[in-house]
Amino acid sequence: MRRRGGFTLIECMMYIFFLGLISVLWFSTTIRIYNTMCCAQHKNKVLLALYTAGDVFARDLRMKSPLGKEMIYRNGGIIWHYTHDLQSIGWFLLDNALMRFEGVKNKKKGTWSVCTKSILCPTLTTAKFTTQNNNAAVSMSLTAVNGVTMERTVWL
Repeated sequence: MRRRGGFTLIECMMYIFFLGLISVLWFSTTIRIYNTMCCAQHKNKVLLALYTAGDVFARDLRMKSPLGKEMIYRNGGIIWHYTHDLQSIGWFLLDNALMRFEGVKNKKKGTWSVCTKSILCPTLTTAKFTTQNNNAAVSMSLTAVNGVTMERTVWL
């Protein structure tokens, strides 16, 4: 038989099959790249929040240095007095967020009065504060929900 112009059914089905295969591969690659980009963007946001918290912590220790280098470590946090009228700064991990308190701390009741609160990093699992060299340096170690860790040492 002589072939006239046009496509056969088999040729048309093969064309549709290969077009579908190419589009599936293209979409799966695009989705994979998009997911990788979103994860990297989230990790960058968490790292920015961790390093910002570290910088604010260093600024607090340097600008409002503890009187007599006396620091109180309590409930996974740190408190220090920076004036003689017992103005205090406290850093705590509460509800998976790093909180900064500044005001007057009532030692007997364990409450803050005339206090300002700031949430510095909302996605944390652990926060550890330690001193080194007889309170000459304070270290802070923060671990975020996605496993990113940041450590900062501030020399007084």
